[in-house]
Amino acid sequence: MVTENKEAKNTRYSLGLALYAHMKSFRNRIAQYEDETDYVDTYGALLTRCIRVAMKLQELGIGEDDIVSACTHNHRNSCVPFIASTFIGAIPATFDPGLSDIDTVSLLRLMQPKVIFISQEMLKDFETYMEKARVKPAYTIVFGESRGQYMSFDEFLKPQIKENQFKVYETSNPKKTAVVMFSSGTTGLPKGICLNHYALLKQSGSFRDDCPEIITSITFRIHTSGFRF
Repeated sequence: MVTENKEAKNTRYSLGLALYAHMKSFRNRIAQYEDETDYVDTYGALLTRCIRVAMKLQELGIGEDDIVSACTHNHRNSCVPFIASTFIGAIPATFDPGLSDIDTVSLLRLMQPKVIFISQEMLKDFETYMEKARVKPAYTIVFGESRGQYMSFDEFLKPQIKENQFKVYETSNPKKTAVVMFSSGTTGLPKGICLNHYALLKQSGSFRDDCPEIITSITFRIHTSGFRF
């Protein structure tokens, strides 16, 4: 028997709102640590970068239900586009740099991202993939130095005048898609798997007062380049 889920009704929240609230509450705790450089990144510093990127995306006209993709190996800013997207109601869909050419082209055709963040190492390959898929995102952002036709991620980290007044996206429909992940493609081409706000928050324990940081750690696992079902 299937019954109506009363907990999911008449409530405004979102994955992005949960991330924002928990990162702000634990802003002095360590979010990331780089072994090679001994760089310590707190949730507060990470949150500031996510807000700035979210506001820059809004300036570019990116918002609710737009697909925002990324393809990069792990570094201190690799998770920022993912989190920033959830802050504005856009849908993150991350590409694994280890995907085959055929799988990447197929998924690009499927997702049609409006924005894509790419590492310098993957840029040349992705130019080929996008040409084969006949997909041209409105904006391509490169982590690090970029060529003339692309924007640099550094531009997205510049301070915003009203960043302290930033308002995170909320939805009254918890069954809206929050994130798209990709299947492994074991029996065919990879497929897009739509995960909604309610499912992610419920499974992560975000509704539990005694587990305030679970949602953040879960999201870091979701965004990482190598995570596929």
